[in-house]
Amino acid sequence: QVAAGSEHSCALMQTGDIYTWGRNVDFQLGLGHQHTCSSPQHVKSLRGKKGLMITSGSNHNLAWVLLDGRKAIMAWGNNAHGQCGNGSTDAHNMQQLADSLQKHAVSRLAAGQSHSAVLTGDGILWVCGSSRQGQLGTGDVSSCGYPRPLSCLPPPGVYRVWACGSNRNGVLGAGNDGLSELHASSSFLLTDRRLLLELSFSPLEVASVSSFSPRQVQCGSEHVLLFCAEGFAFAWGSNAAGQLGVTNRI
Repeated sequence: QVAAGSEHSCALMQTGDIYTWGRNVDFQLGLGHQHTCSSPQHVKSLRGKKGLMITSGSNHNLAWVLLDGRKAIMAWGNNAHGQCGNGSTDAHNMQQLADSLQKHAVSRLAAGQSHSAVLTGDGILWVCGSSRQGQLGTGDVSSCGYPRPLSCLPPPGVYRVWACGSNRNGVLGAGNDGLSELHASSSFLLTDRRLLLELSFSPLEVASVSSFSPRQVQCGSEHVLLFCAEGFAFAWGSNAAGQLGVTNRI
């Protein structure tokens, strides 16, 4: 498994070992120093811990590891907004446990520029870090230093696509025109007699793909790709560099 941050990369090997390389100003390589590394380096501080899953934000990482017979979430790197989920805002040059989630089995890990999300086996989505643009989906713009569960999502087993945060270039997939897109917890701009969805502080359902069965979704800086079980791929958001894979660049 591989993961890529803004200017660093991580690789989880079949043996469970984790290697990192790239920019390291925020200790995001987990090597105990801040020197940039142009070749893969073994994260020796995780020796004895078998990596099971890894993800990278812009300058921080989350890993689910097997530690002394139990599974634990480790986080390291930039933590200015509490995205490492351990209650502090200090950058970490060594891995830190996100203690509040250690009792839960992990299904998925995800990390944005300055926030993190963990989906646990019981179907609960936990979020922490910056919510300046509503990206945590908690209903406000307050940062969270500890993982916080979201209660507004559908129950486990219901596969639907939800999005929250900044809607620049339509990246939320919720449209930008008409009253049907209005949401009680959203912020709007009135331009040219049209209501433009600017931010959503709580998750919005992406209704245009609700009739499909999503299997994988990936978010770029300003665009989203979705693959469905029916074999269809959807893309929305900015297409300034052709990143949507369609001919018109808007």
